Amino acid sequence: MATSNRVKYRDLFVIMMLLLLLIIGSQVNEWQSVKNDFNQKSQIIQIMQRIAKVKHVKKNQVWSNTTDLTDGMLVMINHQIYRVTINDSGSNFSLMQVTLTSNSIKYIKTEK
Repeated sequence: MATSNRVKYRDLFVIMMLLLLLIIGSQVNEWQSVKNDFNQKSQIIQIMQRIAKVKHVKKNQVWSNTTDLTDGMLVMINHQIYRVTINDSGSNFSLMQVTLTSNSIKYIKTEK
């Protein structure tokens, strides 16, 4: 009888440890996701600030079509649209003026 109880508690212990590892793994994965999102937002803010500085406008006059730092994203400055080309490290960018084929633009303002 005592052996049966030890086996039962051992099995219960193993199940609890596996559940604990699953929860910890899930939390680590979510933490990494939040960290990556924060880094991405930080990079897009830096690029937008640098674009404002290069174009000699206020930061709130630079609009983007995305909140993610992507090569080929579009920015609007004083009703002029530019395509942003970013190097692999994200340290340098170039702007090329483009013309939109569709004039229906929807602006979305997000919190800083």
